[in-house]
Amino acid sequence: MWGVLIMDGITVGLIGLVCSVVGAILGIVAAVKTAETTARNTEKELTECTKEDTRHLTRLETKIDYAARGIDDIKLDNKESSRELNKLNERVIRTEESTKSAHNRINAIEERIGV
Repeated sequence: MWGVLIMDGITVGLIGLVCSVVGAILGIVAAVKTAETTARNTEKELTECTKEDTRHLTRLETKIDYAARGIDDIKLDNKESSRELNKLNERVIRTEESTKSAHNRINAIEERIGV
């Protein structure tokens, strides 16, 4: 009877040990699978985020380029306006000089006539 109990005790102990080892192995396998799945999902999310970020950055760069071209156009228009303003300024100066000269001639004629 003791032999059976010892045998049963060894058998029970051995079964417990085998169950523990199998449980530990299953736990390790589950942890590895979970880590792989998480890594895959994280990589997929990063790829999706990266694609969306790339699209967003491309849109921003396009808008910035468009704004830069607009600024360049405004600068060119401003330079042209400055040139035209300088030309008008020169014309006004010549007109004022001509008017002053004409008044001097008129004054000289008035003096000769005695008006």
